[in-house]
Amino acid sequence: IESYLALDAGKYTIYFLHSEILYITAEANYCVVHAKEETCRVRITFQKFEEMLAEDTRFCTINRGILVNLDEITSMQNGISNGETFPINARRKSEIQDVFTKYRFMQRRKRLAQMPQAPLEES
Repeated sequence: IESYLALDAGKYTIYFLHSEILYITAEANYCVVHAKEETCRVRITFQKFEEMLAEDTRFCTINRGILVNLDEITSMQNGISNGETFPINARRKSEIQDVFTKYRFMQRRKRLAQMPQAPLEES
């Protein structure tokens, strides 16, 4: 079963699958969730979002008030890019690049483990 966020948006609750979230940005006392199908502004602290997503290794805070889904990152050349380009915290740049590299390696390892293995031929 896939993880999701349930966010209180006043009169109703909005649900986001973790896999649908592209990135989250902080705006004063609000956060904006940028998902594949929609964007939603909710009254919640950025720190609360970080706590809610702490167990999911695909999410990484790359700069103050910017949390990204590493599955959606296409490049880390001049910042992080997923269609949008975000600056990376200069002091943490190598740490963030390491997190990204390790996450991608772990994902690749999982995919390879799920592939059917060809039987060995006996000679």
